[in-house]
Amino acid sequence: GGSCGSVQLWDLRSERACVARLSDSGVEGVRAVCLSSNMLLSAPAPGPFISVWDMRAPQRIIEKLRAHTNNDALALDSSSGRIACGGRMNELRAWKTRA
Repeated sequence: GGSCGSVQLWDLRSERACVARLSDSGVEGVRAVCLSSNMLLSAPAPGPFISVWDMRAPQRIIEKLRAHTNNDALALDSSSGRIACGGRMNELRAWKTRA
């Protein structure tokens, strides 16, 4: 994540450079990222959505969740598919993803 608006994935075992770049159109930056074995969450900065990516086919977003204006923290329980996010308004929101 960062100010470029995309998420870059690296394979540390092969010491290769970026193996994938996930880009969410219209996003200025990425504030938070959460990764599991088959799912990646990204929160734009600023923005009220969380993008859900399927890591088996990371070319497209599979779900967008309406969240806070500024999502500072993301959590994912991959065994249950539950997602949680926290923002600056002292709120916590949770979902069960369809993926």
